[in-house]
Amino acid sequence: MSLLTKVKFKYLAVKIVAACSGALLVAIIIGLIGYVFWGHRVIEFLSRGDLIWLSDRIMAGRKVTSLGEYFRKADELVLSWALWASWVLAFSLLLTAIIRKPIESLLVTTSLALSSLVLFSLFELFPAAIRVFHLDAISLYYGYKASYIYDEELVYREKPFTHVVSHDFRGSHYSPLYSVDVQPVTTDYRLDENGFRNGVGKQAADMVVIGDSYVVFGDNEADTFPTRLEKKLPGLSVINLGTSGYGPNQYLHVLKRYVLRYKAKFSVFAFYEGNDLQNIEDYLKWQSREFKGKDEYQFVYRVPQMSFIERYWEALMEAPAFVRKQIESLTRVVLYKMAKAGGYLEEIHPDLALLTLGDNKRYKILFVDRVRTESPEDLSKTPAWRALTDILRDFRDTCAENRIAPIFIYVPAAAHIYGPYSSDASGKNWLAIREQQIAARENLETAVQRLVEELKIDYISLSPVFEAEAKKGKLLYMQLDSHWNSEGREIAARFVADVMKAKFIRAANKSAKSRHATRQALGPS
Repeated sequence: MSLLTKVKFKYLAVKIVAACSGALLVAIIIGLIGYVFWGHRVIEFLSRGDLIWLSDRIMAGRKVTSLGEYFRKADELVLSWALWASWVLAFSLLLTAIIRKPIESLLVTTSLALSSLVLFSLFELFPAAIRVFHLDAISLYYGYKASYIYDEELVYREKPFTHVVSHDFRGSHYSPLYSVDVQPVTTDYRLDENGFRNGVGKQAADMVVIGDSYVVFGDNEADTFPTRLEKKLPGLSVINLGTSGYGPNQYLHVLKRYVLRYKAKFSVFAFYEGNDLQNIEDYLKWQSREFKGKDEYQFVYRVPQMSFIERYWEALMEAPAFVRKQIESLTRVVLYKMAKAGGYLEEIHPDLALLTLGDNKRYKILFVDRVRTESPEDLSKTPAWRALTDILRDFRDTCAENRIAPIFIYVPAAAHIYGPYSSDASGKNWLAIREQQIAARENLETAVQRLVEELKIDYISLSPVFEAEAKKGKLLYMQLDSHWNSEGREIAARFVADVMKAKFIRAANKSAKSRHATRQALGPS
């Protein structure tokens, strides 16, 4: 091919790509304008069935489907196609630049790749710089590097002495699309020298509480479950050894590594119904290097198994992924506003449950964690259950060897407590599984209670007291988060403190008095 032919071909290719890009841009603009002005009118016309042959083909279910549902689906379809076309347009413009100046494009691409690799290497060597550039806010990988340290037993640990401040927190699953009015709060706390939420300087404790984010959660240190528990047990000090994302395997390792140094009298194992069995499954996969989880909470298991190149690629690809998520989020908000303006907004989001409590109080809530639906017998046959049995046996024996009283606390999920209070006006996605969730709400607890009693570990369930408070009309969980609200933490702490006083502390005092009386009766030796 001659030089002149190459130049002509290149010029023609540029013109074709440019023309297609221009046509696509015009089509996107005209299509969106046309849909805004006439889209809903066409849908409404077809729904009436004036052209039966066409209406039956396009809207076969119009007799049982609301017009608002058609509007919503059409809005989603049009905007998703517009977004897809926009990505194609961006790719076309990039392709045009490459065709026009291939050498320059190659040099720019190579330069960017090398620069990103150098920057990645620097952040690997100096992770403290991640927060300075706020990379942890846009990247799961850099969030991991900024907050955690790899650990061969625990998978990860929180970095010591970290100061955590979060403004305008409404719940981990908050979105304006849910139309739930949640009061924002500011969370502010510091981690101790071991990465736990205790402030600094506690060297001894009468009681330690090990668990996941239920143990950690609170607006500040005074608002956490362990601190509230300590206030209700005068004369006893309590240490918080919980870490968000941990499961029973990590609880046991925390006991052996940290609890014994505090010379505690009581060790509380806080088991959360919502995900602790899943955490065991994740940990077993991590041990066998089979972990493939992609979501935010499972990401910490995957990072240690990644090579340098895999970590680099993960960090590099998260930048466009972040942009895509932001665009998708903005699109959903636009759809929400369109539906609201059009008057066909659903009364409640499909994922939400509408609770009716007390004197007809109504609350919208998202059941983030669902209850396990397997029967107690089926649960007991799973690998995760066998692992839990070994963990609790080891927990009991380790405590006995060190003269620590082991206590098991069962923490129910919100769906367990409030599922029966959800009305028929709840969102359709929740209603589709509501009966199954209500029927299975006690399955896991029944199996856990049998196991704990077999192992002769003292058992405290929070289910009865939470169910009693729900009957009184109290909502004890956050509406767009899986955790207790402040009132839930207060009630949990009060109940556990009352059981401790009645069952353990009084018994210990009686035993001490009995020994003292015996010594007095025997006289000096």
